[in-house]
Amino acid sequence: MLVIKDFYKQSIITDEQIKAAMAKVPMAHLKGLEYIVYDPSRFFQRSYVNVKPINYKVIGQYNQIPKKFICIHEILHKHEFYHVLYHEIGHHVFNYILTSQQRVSWVNDIYPCSTHFVSQYASKNAQEDFCESYSTFYTRPTDLAKDSKKSAFIRRCMTHSK
Repeated sequence: MLVIKDFYKQSIITDEQIKAAMAKVPMAHLKGLEYIVYDPSRFFQRSYVNVKPINYKVIGQYNQIPKKFICIHEILHKHEFYHVLYHEIGHHVFNYILTSQQRVSWVNDIYPCSTHFVSQYASKNAQEDFCESYSTFYTRPTDLAKDSKKSAFIRRCMTHSK
């Protein structure tokens, strides 16, 4: 069961808005995801992640060892929250929900032939491109539509998950 935790510690996004955002995501894409946590102090992250330096520049993070969870560290405005939430869910989808064949297709066929990146960060690597595209599917679908291959791939992911 997915636990959404500690968002009462901020005043920008309500529990109802979070529930509405999550309702847009196919249930299959949330399979295995254990927590989505508002964690400005990074306490939750330090409690569950292998010991490593914490990157204080990121405002959201997907972690998979030992638990699969998303931490949102900072919320400046609603649009940014939604983008970060869906981006981090995209990491979970890429790593655990897509089939290996789908991942290979994105990495070898979609990403290298891309004609459009939805953000500069998306051009960093194939996984970040997928996550930015996944988030953009929810937050700015007309931007994603500028690359028909990516748009079609993400749409297929919404209906053909494991």
